[in-house]
Amino acid sequence: MRTGIRSLFVPRPLVLLAATAVALAPGARAAGEAPADAVHYRAPAVDPAPRRIGGVARALLAGVPRVEVLAPDHLGLTLSEQPTLHWFLSAPTGARIELVLIDPRRSSPLVEAHVAGDRAGIQSFDSGRAGVRLEPNVQYEWSVAVVLDPEQRSRDVVAGGAIMRVAPSDALHDLLRETDPGRRAGALAAEGLWYDALATLSAGVAARPGDRGLRAVRAALLEQAGLAEVAAFDRAE
Repeated sequence: MRTGIRSLFVPRPLVLLAATAVALAPGARAAGEAPADAVHYRAPAVDPAPRRIGGVARALLAGVPRVEVLAPDHLGLTLSEQPTLHWFLSAPTGARIELVLIDPRRSSPLVEAHVAGDRAGIQSFDSGRAGVRLEPNVQYEWSVAVVLDPEQRSRDVVAGGAIMRVAPSDALHDLLRETDPGRRAGALAAEGLWYDALATLSAGVAARPGDRGLRAVRAALLEQAGLAEVAAFDRAE
């Protein structure tokens, strides 16, 4: 277990969060026209080492889809003990797709699930449905693999990232009462809570699929994590 994690969530000056809220206030934009800079992801000051791996096939085959986990290129944080994990599939596939969540203290995966690959785009997995309860300050790893040949797993197209559950600061605790998905995601992103900011925006997009502004905000957040291909796909949908 690493130390010093909670220091990240010492309440920051409220002017930062207030500025985020003002930028995302309903009157700051016309409906469906959220500015691209509406959410500013601030990477947490903990374990900056690269943790994301890209979904490139080891054997380059025509028609093989690309897979990406929607995670930052460092240890990503969440407040949830049962977070929603998101990934991207570039094209539909009939191949088996496996999602795995690993607790470094266990010899077997915490989750090993087969997920659907019948459509391209951003996909989600509700870890609560698998009975998962993340413990605070444990660095879990997760991955999504397109299994091209069950007998030759070296040909898998694999992408992976890392996630850790933390406690909210007092200042953020108050702002989490916000119900607008854009403003709520802005507060979460400013505190370095990648998974929660993305889950909030994704839930908003699912509830309001015609809201192009909200989708643009999610795309901007993805770009800030270096997921430009996913952001472009999201904007084009």
